[in-house]
Parts: sequence; structure tokens; C-alpha cells
Amino acid sequence: MRVPGIAWWPGKIPAGVIQREWACTMDLLPTIAGLSDQSLPQVTLDGTDIAPLLLGTGSVERDAYMYYRGTTLYACRRGPWKAHFLTQTGYGVPEPERHDPPQLYQLRVDPGERWNVASEHPEVLADIQAAVGRHRATLQPVETQLEAVVPVQPAAVQQ
Repeated sequence: MRVPGIAWWPGKIPAGVIQREWACTMDLLPTIAGLSDQSLPQVTLDGTDIAPLLLGTGSVERDAYMYYRGTTLYACRRGPWKAHFLTQTGYGVPEPERHDPPQLYQLRVDPGERWNVASEHPEVLADIQAAVGRHRATLQPVETQLEAVVPVQPAAVQQ
């Protein structure tokens, strides 16, 4: 899902559209820490300091963005490309659909992800798989903090 972001800091963030780049909520911690001259925890973070985007001073380089559902990697975005390894239409759907080869979408041309172009761009898929490999090499196994999701039945409506 893509939504616009709005930032306001009079005298610091220029008015109007600054960038048409992507960011996510995981970028808030490193950005706020950087803007307030605070140190970050000594752990690997998924977020990136996006102050250059906000302040209009430059762009932000990132290798890739991983899309997880729980502890399972579903997709990876690298530049204008997004590969889907698994898709699932919604929560409560029994099993995700696996894609081998992964589905591939060029988001600048197809932001709605309607045209799978994987067969036309095997080199892009290889590049994304390499980014996933680099990402996985940084992961440190920990005990999961996610609890099993138990569906909640809606209360009976009283008339």
C-alpha cells in the first residue's frame, strides 16, 4: 500500500512537495535520532535516515526494502522493481500462494502491480535475489515475540 507522507517543520522542511521517493515507518527512528543528534542502538535496523528527503538536501540510497508478514519474507523492493515470492489476498486466508519464479513488477510503470514482467527481466530477479541474500546474512535468530493469532468472533448484535 502506498500513501502520501506529510512532514511539517517550519523553517526546516521546505513547503510543497519535496520528493517523490519512498519511505516507511521504520525510517522514523533513525531519522529522528539523526535530527536530534542521538545515538542509535547497536543493532541492525531496517530503517534509513530520510532527513535529506525531508530537508530537501538530497536523496536517500537504500539497498532494498523487505516486505514481511510475521517472520516470513513475502516480497522485496529494489529501486523501481518489486518481486513477490509469496502473495496472500488477506488475513484469514489459509495459505499464501508461492511464486517460483517470483512475480516481478516495475513500479514506475505499473504501480498497481498488474503486469508480471519476470520472464522479461531475469537479471532483475537475480539482482533482487542477491539483495535478499545480503539481507538474510545480517539476520540474527531470536525467539519470536509474535503470538499466535486467534480469530475473534464478533459479539452477537442485540436488538
